[in-house]
Amino acid sequence: MTGAPWVWNAVGAAIVAAVVCGAAAPFASAAGRRWRVLDRPDGHRKHHAAEVPRTGGVVLASGLAAGCLCAFLLGAAFPLPLVAAAVVIFALGVIDDVRGCTAAVKLAVQAAAAAAVVGGGAVAPLAAPGLPPAAVGVLAVIWLVGITNAINMVDGVDGLAGSMAIVFAGVFAVFAAAAGDAAAFAAALALAGACGAFLPWNWRPARLFLGDAGSLTVGFVLAWLSLAAAAGTGGAMAVFLPPLVLGIPAFDVLAVMCVRFRQVPAGAALRERVRRVLRGDRLHLHHLILARCGPRTVVLGLCGLAAAFGLLALDAVHWRSLALAAAALLAEAAAVVALRRRKGVTSPPEEILPVRGPAPSPADEPAPLHPFPGRAPSEAVGSLESGGLSG
Repeated sequence: MTGAPWVWNAVGAAIVAAVVCGAAAPFASAAGRRWRVLDRPDGHRKHHAAEVPRTGGVVLASGLAAGCLCAFLLGAAFPLPLVAAAVVIFALGVIDDVRGCTAAVKLAVQAAAAAAVVGGGAVAPLAAPGLPPAAVGVLAVIWLVGITNAINMVDGVDGLAGSMAIVFAGVFAVFAAAAGDAAAFAAALALAGACGAFLPWNWRPARLFLGDAGSLTVGFVLAWLSLAAAAGTGGAMAVFLPPLVLGIPAFDVLAVMCVRFRQVPAGAALRERVRRVLRGDRLHLHHLILARCGPRTVVLGLCGLAAAFGLLALDAVHWRSLALAAAALLAEAAAVVALRRRKGVTSPPEEILPVRGPAPSPADEPAPLHPFPGRAPSEAVGSLESGGLSG
Protein backbone atom coordinates (compact mmCIF):
# COMPACT_ATOMS: atom_id res chain seq x y z
CA MET A 1 0.00 0.00 0.00
CA THR A 2 2.89 2.37 0.73
CA GLY A 3 3.87 2.23 -2.92
CA ALA A 4 0.44 3.26 -4.18
CA PRO A 5 0.51 6.37 -6.42
CA TRP A 6 -1.92 8.30 -4.21
CA VAL A 7 0.53 8.04 -1.31
CA TRP A 8 3.29 9.79 -3.25
CA ASN A 9 0.76 12.25 -4.67
CA ALA A 10 -0.11 13.24 -1.09
CA VAL A 11 3.57 13.62 -0.22
CA GLY A 12 3.88 15.92 -3.21
CA ALA A 13 0.87 17.88 -1.95
CA ALA A 14 2.59 18.38 1.40
CA ILE A 15 5.72 19.68 -0.31
CA VAL A 16 3.72 22.07 -2.48
CA ALA A 17 1.80 23.31 0.56
CA ALA A 18 5.02 23.97 2.45
CA VAL A 19 6.69 25.78 -0.46
CA VAL A 20 3.68 28.01 -1.16
CA CYS A 21 3.22 28.78 2.52
CA GLY A 22 6.87 29.68 3.01
CA ALA A 23 6.91 31.85 -0.13
CA ALA A 24 3.69 33.71 0.79
CA ALA A 25 4.62 34.52 4.39
CA PRO A 26 6.81 37.61 3.73
CA PHE A 27 4.17 39.14 1.45
CA ALA A 28 1.38 38.50 3.97
CA SER A 29 3.44 40.09 6.73
CA ALA A 30 4.06 43.21 4.64
CA ALA A 31 0.41 43.39 3.59
CA GLY A 32 -0.76 43.07 7.18
CA ARG A 33 1.38 46.02 8.22
CA ARG A 34 0.40 48.13 5.24
CA TRP A 35 -3.33 47.55 5.75
CA ARG A 36 -3.01 47.73 9.56
CA VAL A 37 -4.44 44.23 10.08
CA LEU A 38 -2.48 43.98 13.31
CA ASP A 39 -2.82 42.37 16.70
CA ARG A 40 -1.89 44.89 19.39
CA PRO A 41 -0.71 44.01 22.91
CA ASP A 42 -3.16 44.93 25.67
CA GLY A 43 -1.32 43.76 28.79
CA HIS A 44 -4.11 41.34 29.65
CA ARG A 45 -4.45 38.49 27.18
CA LYS A 46 -2.09 39.82 24.51
CA HIS A 47 1.42 39.91 25.89
CA HIS A 48 3.50 40.16 22.73
CA ALA A 49 5.96 43.05 22.78
CA ALA A 50 4.83 44.84 19.61
CA GLU A 51 2.15 44.86 16.95
CA VAL A 52 2.11 41.66 14.89
CA PRO A 53 0.25 41.15 11.59
CA ARG A 54 -2.60 38.66 11.90
CA THR A 55 -2.58 37.77 8.21
CA GLY A 56 -0.95 34.39 8.72
CA GLY A 57 -4.26 32.67 8.02
CA VAL A 58 -4.05 33.77 4.40
CA VAL A 59 -0.58 32.23 4.21
CA LEU A 60 -1.62 28.91 5.71
CA ALA A 61 -4.84 28.69 3.69
CA SER A 62 -2.93 29.44 0.49
CA GLY A 63 -0.50 26.63 1.18
CA LEU A 64 -3.26 24.21 2.13
CA ALA A 65 -5.29 25.10 -0.97
CA ALA A 66 -2.25 24.73 -3.24
CA GLY A 67 -1.40 21.34 -1.75
CA CYS A 68 -4.94 20.07 -2.08
CA LEU A 69 -5.17 21.40 -5.64
CA CYS A 70 -1.99 19.49 -6.47
CA ALA A 71 -3.48 16.32 -5.00
CA PHE A 72 -6.74 16.91 -6.90
CA LEU A 73 -4.91 17.29 -10.21
CA LEU A 74 -3.12 14.03 -9.45
CA GLY A 75 -6.35 12.17 -8.79
CA ALA A 76 -7.57 12.83 -5.24
CA ALA A 77 -11.32 13.54 -5.13
CA PHE A 78 -12.29 16.11 -2.51
CA PRO A 79 -16.04 16.38 -1.78
CA LEU A 80 -17.45 19.63 -3.16
CA PRO A 81 -19.45 20.42 0.02
CA LEU A 82 -16.22 20.19 2.03
CA VAL A 83 -14.36 22.55 -0.29
CA ALA A 84 -17.23 25.05 -0.27
CA ALA A 85 -17.59 24.89 3.51
CA ALA A 86 -13.86 25.38 4.05
CA VAL A 87 -13.91 28.45 1.80
CA VAL A 88 -16.83 29.86 3.80
CA ILE A 89 -15.03 29.26 7.11
CA PHE A 90 -11.88 30.91 5.79
CA ALA A 91 -13.85 33.91 4.48
CA LEU A 92 -15.59 34.22 7.85
CA GLY A 93 -12.21 34.32 9.56
CA VAL A 94 -10.86 36.96 7.17
CA ILE A 95 -13.88 39.19 7.75
CA ASP A 96 -13.53 38.70 11.48
CA ASP A 97 -9.83 39.58 11.42
CA VAL A 98 -10.40 42.74 9.37
CA ARG A 99 -13.79 44.06 10.50
CA GLY A 100 -15.03 41.88 13.36
CA CYS A 101 -18.11 39.66 13.66
CA THR A 102 -20.45 38.92 16.53
CA ALA A 103 -20.27 35.53 18.19
CA ALA A 104 -23.83 34.77 17.06
CA VAL A 105 -22.99 35.39 13.41
CA LYS A 106 -19.86 33.27 13.61
CA LEU A 107 -21.66 30.35 15.23
CA ALA A 108 -24.48 30.55 12.69
CA VAL A 109 -22.11 30.52 9.72
CA GLN A 110 -20.04 27.70 11.21
CA ALA A 111 -23.15 25.63 11.89
CA ALA A 112 -24.36 26.14 8.33
CA ALA A 113 -20.98 25.10 6.92
CA ALA A 114 -20.88 22.04 9.18
CA ALA A 115 -24.42 21.06 8.19
CA ALA A 116 -23.44 21.34 4.52
CA VAL A 117 -20.50 18.98 5.09
CA VAL A 118 -22.57 16.39 6.96
CA GLY A 119 -25.71 16.70 4.86
CA GLY A 120 -23.82 16.94 1.57
CA GLY A 121 -22.11 13.62 2.02
CA ALA A 122 -18.60 14.99 2.58
CA VAL A 123 -18.31 12.48 5.43
CA ALA A 124 -19.19 8.83 5.04
CA PRO A 125 -22.31 7.85 7.02
CA LEU A 126 -21.48 7.46 10.68
CA ALA A 127 -23.18 5.15 13.14
CA ALA A 128 -23.33 5.14 16.92
CA PRO A 129 -24.83 2.32 18.97
CA GLY A 130 -28.39 3.13 20.02
CA LEU A 131 -28.67 6.42 18.10
CA PRO A 132 -30.70 7.06 14.94
CA PRO A 133 -28.84 8.45 11.91
CA ALA A 134 -30.43 11.89 12.34
CA ALA A 135 -29.10 12.19 15.88
CA VAL A 136 -25.64 11.09 14.75
CA GLY A 137 -25.74 13.77 12.05
CA VAL A 138 -26.62 16.46 14.59
CA LEU A 139 -23.76 15.32 16.83
CA ALA A 140 -21.40 15.43 13.85
CA VAL A 141 -22.41 19.05 13.16
CA ILE A 142 -21.88 19.97 16.82
CA TRP A 143 -18.49 18.27 16.73
CA LEU A 144 -17.41 20.16 13.61
CA VAL A 145 -18.40 23.50 15.14
CA GLY A 146 -16.94 22.65 18.53
CA ILE A 147 -13.52 21.56 17.28
CA THR A 148 -13.34 24.48 14.86
CA ASN A 149 -13.62 26.84 17.81
CA ALA A 150 -11.51 24.68 20.14
CA ILE A 151 -8.51 25.00 17.82
CA ASN A 152 -9.21 28.72 17.55
CA MET A 153 -9.04 28.96 21.35
CA VAL A 154 -5.85 26.91 21.52
CA ASP A 155 -4.12 29.62 19.47
CA GLY A 156 -3.08 31.57 22.57
CA VAL A 157 0.67 30.89 22.69
CA ASP A 158 3.12 31.44 19.86
CA GLY A 159 3.43 28.26 17.81
CA LEU A 160 0.94 26.22 19.86
CA ALA A 161 -1.93 25.86 17.39
CA GLY A 162 0.36 25.13 14.44
CA SER A 163 2.41 22.59 16.38
CA MET A 164 -0.63 20.76 17.70
CA ALA A 165 -2.17 20.80 14.23
CA ILE A 166 0.91 19.01 12.89
CA VAL A 167 0.53 16.33 15.57
CA PHE A 168 -3.18 15.87 14.92
CA ALA A 169 -2.76 15.89 11.13
CA GLY A 170 -0.01 13.27 11.41
CA VAL A 171 -2.25 10.94 13.41
CA PHE A 172 -5.15 11.38 10.99
CA ALA A 173 -2.80 10.79 8.05
CA VAL A 174 -1.98 7.36 9.47
CA PHE A 175 -5.69 6.53 9.83
CA ALA A 176 -6.39 7.76 6.29
CA ALA A 177 -3.52 5.72 4.84
CA ALA A 178 -4.75 2.59 6.64
CA ALA A 179 -8.27 3.13 5.29
CA GLY A 180 -7.07 3.93 1.77
CA ASP A 181 -8.73 7.37 1.90
CA ALA A 182 -6.70 9.34 -0.65
CA ALA A 183 -8.49 12.66 -0.10
CA ALA A 184 -8.15 12.62 3.69
CA PHE A 185 -4.53 11.48 3.45
CA ALA A 186 -3.66 14.29 1.04
CA ALA A 187 -5.51 16.89 3.13
CA ALA A 188 -3.79 15.76 6.32
CA LEU A 189 -0.30 15.89 4.79
CA ALA A 190 -1.01 19.21 3.06
CA LEU A 191 -2.18 20.67 6.36
CA ALA A 192 0.91 19.37 8.15
CA GLY A 193 3.16 20.76 5.41
CA ALA A 194 1.53 24.19 5.50
CA CYS A 195 1.67 24.36 9.31
CA GLY A 196 5.30 23.25 9.30
CA ALA A 197 6.29 26.00 6.87
CA PHE A 198 4.30 28.59 8.85
CA LEU A 199 5.80 27.69 12.24
CA PRO A 200 9.08 29.63 11.76
CA TRP A 201 6.98 32.77 11.36
CA ASN A 202 4.75 31.97 14.33
CA TRP A 203 7.36 30.61 16.77
CA ARG A 204 8.14 32.87 19.69
CA PRO A 205 8.70 35.72 19.13
CA ALA A 206 6.04 35.51 16.44
CA ARG A 207 6.29 37.59 13.28
CA LEU A 208 2.88 36.48 12.01
CA PHE A 209 -0.28 35.38 13.77
CA LEU A 210 -2.74 32.90 12.31
CA GLY A 211 -5.69 35.12 13.10
CA ASP A 212 -9.16 33.65 12.96
CA ALA A 213 -8.78 33.05 9.21
CA GLY A 214 -6.06 30.55 9.97
CA SER A 215 -7.14 28.98 13.26
CA LEU A 216 -10.76 28.49 12.20
CA THR A 217 -9.70 26.94 8.90
CA VAL A 218 -7.24 24.61 10.61
CA GLY A 219 -9.86 23.63 13.18
CA PHE A 220 -12.50 22.93 10.55
CA VAL A 221 -10.17 20.75 8.47
CA LEU A 222 -9.02 18.82 11.56
CA ALA A 223 -12.62 18.27 12.62
CA TRP A 224 -13.45 16.86 9.17
CA LEU A 225 -10.36 14.65 9.24
CA SER A 226 -11.45 13.25 12.60
CA LEU A 227 -14.87 12.32 11.21
CA ALA A 228 -13.26 10.81 8.11
CA ALA A 229 -11.00 8.72 10.36
CA ALA A 230 -14.01 7.63 12.42
CA ALA A 231 -15.89 6.62 9.28
CA GLY A 232 -12.89 4.65 8.06
CA THR A 233 -12.60 2.86 11.40
CA GLY A 234 -16.26 1.94 11.71
CA GLY A 235 -18.08 0.19 14.51
CA ALA A 236 -18.19 1.36 18.11
CA MET A 237 -14.55 2.42 17.87
CA ALA A 238 -15.66 5.33 15.67
CA VAL A 239 -17.30 6.92 18.73
CA PHE A 240 -14.03 7.02 20.67
CA LEU A 241 -11.56 7.97 17.95
CA PRO A 242 -12.32 11.70 17.34
CA PRO A 243 -12.42 12.78 21.02
CA LEU A 244 -9.40 10.63 21.86
CA VAL A 245 -7.18 12.26 19.23
CA LEU A 246 -8.53 15.81 19.74
CA GLY A 247 -9.26 15.44 23.44
CA ILE A 248 -6.75 17.99 24.76
CA PRO A 249 -8.43 21.04 23.15
CA ALA A 250 -11.91 19.49 23.37
CA PHE A 251 -11.81 18.69 27.10
CA ASP A 252 -10.15 22.02 27.87
CA VAL A 253 -12.92 23.96 26.14
CA LEU A 254 -15.60 21.96 27.96
CA ALA A 255 -13.89 22.62 31.29
CA VAL A 256 -13.56 26.35 30.61
CA MET A 257 -17.20 26.60 29.59
CA CYS A 258 -18.27 24.89 32.81
CA VAL A 259 -16.11 27.20 34.93
CA ARG A 260 -17.45 30.29 33.21
CA PHE A 261 -21.05 29.11 33.48
CA ARG A 262 -20.65 28.61 37.22
CA GLN A 263 -18.96 31.99 37.74
CA VAL A 264 -22.25 33.82 37.21
CA PRO A 265 -24.03 34.48 40.55
CA ALA A 266 -26.93 32.22 41.47
CA GLY A 267 -30.27 33.47 40.21
CA ALA A 268 -28.81 35.20 37.16
CA ALA A 269 -30.69 34.87 33.90
CA LEU A 270 -29.66 32.14 31.47
CA ARG A 271 -28.74 34.84 28.97
CA GLU A 272 -26.13 36.22 31.36
CA ARG A 273 -24.63 32.76 31.83
CA VAL A 274 -24.41 32.27 28.08
CA ARG A 275 -22.76 35.67 27.67
CA ARG A 276 -20.20 34.72 30.30
CA VAL A 277 -19.44 31.49 28.48
CA LEU A 278 -18.70 33.50 25.34
CA ARG A 279 -16.28 35.92 27.01
CA GLY A 280 -12.57 35.41 26.64
CA ASP A 281 -10.28 35.13 29.65
CA ARG A 282 -7.07 33.43 30.75
CA LEU A 283 -8.61 30.22 32.02
CA HIS A 284 -7.55 27.88 29.23
CA LEU A 285 -5.06 25.13 29.91
CA HIS A 286 -2.22 26.85 28.08
CA HIS A 287 -2.82 30.02 30.11
CA LEU A 288 -2.69 28.11 33.38
CA ILE A 289 0.51 26.29 32.44
CA LEU A 290 2.01 29.52 31.11
CA ALA A 291 1.70 30.97 34.62
CA ARG A 292 4.30 28.42 35.77
CA CYS A 293 6.36 27.64 32.65
CA GLY A 294 7.79 29.35 29.62
CA PRO A 295 5.94 29.47 26.27
CA ARG A 296 8.19 26.87 24.63
CA THR A 297 7.57 24.48 27.52
CA VAL A 298 3.82 24.97 27.09
CA VAL A 299 4.02 24.18 23.36
CA LEU A 300 6.28 21.15 23.73
CA GLY A 301 4.42 19.80 26.75
CA LEU A 302 0.93 20.01 25.24
CA CYS A 303 2.14 18.67 21.90
CA GLY A 304 3.81 15.77 23.66
CA LEU A 305 0.61 15.02 25.56
CA ALA A 306 -1.43 15.20 22.35
CA ALA A 307 1.04 12.90 20.58
CA ALA A 308 0.87 10.37 23.41
CA PHE A 309 -2.90 10.11 23.23
CA GLY A 310 -2.75 10.05 19.44
CA LEU A 311 -0.52 6.99 19.68
CA LEU A 312 -2.95 5.41 22.14
CA ALA A 313 -5.73 6.00 19.62
CA LEU A 314 -3.69 4.25 16.95
CA ASP A 315 -3.02 1.34 19.30
CA ALA A 316 -6.67 1.04 20.27
CA VAL A 317 -7.79 0.93 16.64
CA HIS A 318 -5.01 -1.48 15.66
CA TRP A 319 -5.97 -3.93 18.39
CA ARG A 320 -9.71 -3.16 18.07
CA SER A 321 -9.76 -2.67 21.84
CA LEU A 322 -12.74 -0.67 23.06
CA ALA A 323 -11.48 -1.09 26.62
CA LEU A 324 -8.16 0.56 25.74
CA ALA A 325 -9.93 3.37 23.89
CA ALA A 326 -12.30 4.04 26.79
CA ALA A 327 -9.50 3.92 29.35
CA ALA A 328 -7.33 6.26 27.29
CA LEU A 329 -10.22 8.71 26.85
CA LEU A 330 -10.85 8.77 30.61
CA ALA A 331 -7.13 9.22 31.25
CA GLU A 332 -7.03 12.12 28.82
CA ALA A 333 -9.95 13.86 30.52
CA ALA A 334 -8.34 13.24 33.91
CA ALA A 335 -5.02 14.67 32.68
CA VAL A 336 -6.70 17.88 31.51
CA VAL A 337 -8.59 18.23 34.80
CA ALA A 338 -5.46 17.52 36.85
CA LEU A 339 -3.40 20.10 34.97
CA ARG A 340 -6.19 22.65 35.35
CA ARG A 341 -6.62 22.09 39.09
CA ARG A 342 -3.13 23.32 39.83
CA LYS A 343 -2.81 26.99 40.72
CA GLY A 344 -2.90 29.18 37.61
CA VAL A 345 -4.26 32.41 36.22
CA THR A 346 -7.80 33.54 36.99
CA SER A 347 -7.86 37.06 35.61
CA PRO A 348 -11.15 38.89 35.01
CA PRO A 349 -13.02 38.03 31.83
CA GLU A 350 -12.73 40.10 28.71
CA GLU A 351 -15.82 40.82 26.63
CA ILE A 352 -15.56 39.03 23.32
CA LEU A 353 -18.33 40.71 21.40
CA PRO A 354 -16.87 43.14 18.86
CA VAL A 355 -16.70 46.86 19.52
CA ARG A 356 -19.10 48.78 17.34
CA GLY A 357 -17.73 51.50 15.14
CA PRO A 358 -14.16 52.22 14.10
CA ALA A 359 -11.41 51.38 16.52
CA PRO A 360 -9.39 54.37 17.78
CA SER A 361 -5.81 54.81 16.60
CA PRO A 362 -3.01 56.34 18.69
CA ALA A 363 -2.49 60.04 18.08
CA ASP A 364 0.99 59.54 16.73
CA GLU A 365 -0.03 56.74 14.39
CA PRO A 366 -0.86 57.47 10.73
CA ALA A 367 -4.36 56.82 9.48
CA PRO A 368 -4.82 53.08 8.92
CA LEU A 369 -4.66 51.65 5.43
CA HIS A 370 -6.64 48.50 4.79
CA PRO A 371 -8.93 46.91 2.19
CA PHE A 372 -12.05 48.67 3.53
CA PRO A 373 -11.36 52.45 3.39
CA GLY A 374 -13.20 54.46 6.01
CA ARG A 375 -13.61 51.53 8.40
CA ALA A 376 -10.99 50.37 10.84
CA PRO A 377 -10.75 46.75 11.86
CA SER A 378 -12.34 45.83 15.15
CA GLU A 379 -10.01 45.45 18.10
CA ALA A 380 -12.25 42.85 19.68
CA VAL A 381 -11.64 39.14 19.65
CA GLY A 382 -12.40 37.56 16.30
CA SER A 383 -14.20 34.32 17.10
CA LEU A 384 -15.57 32.91 20.30
CA GLU A 385 -12.12 33.78 21.55
CA SER A 386 -9.08 35.41 20.13
CA GLY A 387 -6.93 33.46 17.72
CA GLY A 388 -3.32 34.03 16.94
CA LEU A 389 -2.34 35.71 20.19
CA SER A 390 1.01 35.63 21.79
CA GLY A 391 1.34 33.95 25.14
